[in-house]
Amino acid sequence: GGFGRVWKVEHKKSKKIYAMKEMSKIRIVSKRSVNSVMNERKLLAVVRHPFIVNMEYAFQDRENLYLAMDLMTGGDLRYHLVRARQFTEEQTRFFVACIVTGLEYLHVNKIIHRDVKPENLVLDNKGYLRI
Repeated sequence: GGFGRVWKVEHKKSKKIYAMKEMSKIRIVSKRSVNSVMNERKLLAVVRHPFIVNMEYAFQDRENLYLAMDLMTGGDLRYHLVRARQFTEEQTRFFVACIVTGLEYLHVNKIIHRDVKPENLVLDNKGYLRI
């Protein structure tokens, strides 16, 4: 995180809406994060699951790397937890089921997510929680 910005974009031909993650190459290098960013990009290229924020495609120019991701319009779990103060048992069970299902998919594919926290869990437009 902290390498750039995220934009809401529209694909010119398909008209599909994405979140475009723009990451500064200079920042990535200065934070000594080249390997972790490249690993994330490689992993995102092969994973596809309803409870994961999926990457559609990636590209780069001289200054930046760009990742076109599923657009998540529901905010992150931390925001909702602060707002609600606490979730009902039913909401909690639902969110845990989303997280466990997504993590199970990653683990079956020999991927370990080392930063599961409320601000890294986001809701899609249907209210499902994604990693």
